[in-house]
Amino acid sequence: MTTQVKTNASQHDISPVDFLIITALAKERDAVLAQLDTPRKIQRHGSPTYYRATIPAYAEEGVYEVAVTMLSQMGNVEATQHTLRAIQDLSPDYVLMVGIAGGVEGSVRLGDVVINTQVIYYEQVKQRPDGPDHRPQIYPADPRLLERAQNYSDITWRELIPITRPRQRRKTVEADASAVIFGPIAVGEKIVADAAVVASFRNFHSKIVAVEMESFGVAVAAANSVDRPRFLAIRGISDYANAKKNDQWQDYAAAAAAAFAIGFLRSGPVTPRSVRAAELIAPTHTLIAVRHQSMEPIIEKAIASALMPEFEGYDITELLIDQTDLYTAGRLHDPLSAVQRQSDLRLQLDTLRNKHPGAHVAYYGIAHIPLLFLAGYTLSDQRAVLLFDYNRQAALWNQLQGGGDELPLRCEGLPARGKRTTGDVVLRISISYSVTPESIAEMISTPLASIHLTLDQPTINAVRSVRQVKAYGQAFRALLDDIKRRLPNTRAIHLFYAGPAALAFHLGQQISPTIHPHVVVYNYSSKDDPHYSWGLTITKGTEAADFILKPGKLKEAK
Repeated sequence: MTTQVKTNASQHDISPVDFLIITALAKERDAVLAQLDTPRKIQRHGSPTYYRATIPAYAEEGVYEVAVTMLSQMGNVEATQHTLRAIQDLSPDYVLMVGIAGGVEGSVRLGDVVINTQVIYYEQVKQRPDGPDHRPQIYPADPRLLERAQNYSDITWRELIPITRPRQRRKTVEADASAVIFGPIAVGEKIVADAAVVASFRNFHSKIVAVEMESFGVAVAAANSVDRPRFLAIRGISDYANAKKNDQWQDYAAAAAAAFAIGFLRSGPVTPRSVRAAELIAPTHTLIAVRHQSMEPIIEKAIASALMPEFEGYDITELLIDQTDLYTAGRLHDPLSAVQRQSDLRLQLDTLRNKHPGAHVAYYGIAHIPLLFLAGYTLSDQRAVLLFDYNRQAALWNQLQGGGDELPLRCEGLPARGKRTTGDVVLRISISYSVTPESIAEMISTPLASIHLTLDQPTINAVRSVRQVKAYGQAFRALLDDIKRRLPNTRAIHLFYAGPAALAFHLGQQISPTIHPHVVVYNYSSKDDPHYSWGLTITKGTEAADFILKPGKLKEAK
């Protein structure tokens, strides 16, 4: 099938897109282009080649801007580098990896389309005397795209496949049709043609359905970019990754994956940028404010007087997290119940945003440090949250619009060279007060590293602007990335924080569930002995045995 492609290198074409589609092979790229209406070829110095087009999003009564690009070679390193550059150029909301994969025989058929629930990178191994110890890295599919794909039941996408299935053995139309399978995909750096190797992947996950070489790199790039676009892999099964591996089904599998991808987008699974922009042009004048209180009550709409002039006249709709009844005599007596009261924060916020399209979101609170970090971690995909901080001296809320010199953070104790030892890391963050080594000396006896992120002179009200909050957030994120690189066998980061609530929330947003080690955030109380008497493993679910940690358990860490 011939695709009409226009060549254009105008600056307009390097503009944000809804979907970035990554392919690894020319046949995968061409299969996607064959589904598009007159894609435009974009070539600019220093950037990959892109093909841009629009796709109607029927359910949303709008159109998606889409860009297609092909990796210069196979493999996850190239996938990461190429995708990072494309994200930098095009600022996509979503990234799709579309192409072919080897299937696990018995779980899928040739020509089926596999959608990842996870990508599992299987190459990371620790060599032990008794044999290799595999330590897979896992990236989940974006929950929103995955849910939309699971509910995309229109089978007419099959009619978009422009070529005939190989080896037709037609008993019924349905028996010969490509099915859509959801499951984990194993990703590595090798072309696999060995059934025993494929079977071994099920040691990582019993339900692995496919094997390929690029989705992990694309997922890493999406997760590590500033805007964190949402990611999904769509793969057509071209062989069974065994000794009978051949190219007979590659063209059909590539066409099936492309047909599903474009059919799925035409269904309008998410709101296009153009529609969202139109909603924003018509002012909604709604501010959704999350009011979080666990240590003392906050009056309703307390931030109203602190709003900047551009929000004058806005209707404030509040989402209340109230845990104050659990706080008596200076102690939070039931941390688990407090956590459960904010467990549906994401769902409640999504409900309000659907009710008020285009609304701004704000967060303000007087709450325990672990609960603040957990709230930020829960809303890590919210790209723009207005933050307010409480000045106790003035008894006023402010929108962190102060100026003045930015106080730099200093990092101490990060090992200059990497360590492969397994253990825990201690991280102190001193903004309002200094978290001293003595105050946590008995918490973990032999950490891999004891790191201190601190101002030169910690002081109350040190954080005065959003610019500071973002700078400190970037420094914190970079430090977590460094810990992952230099201390890859870190079991958990034990975090002790003294600083403002707004910054605690923002730091929680920087923690990645797929990239970083588990993070335990501790609560300080002068009434407790020890003062850090409990902590929350905010990166785990409440059902985990070590979700709530107490000092007695910490001393056992090696």
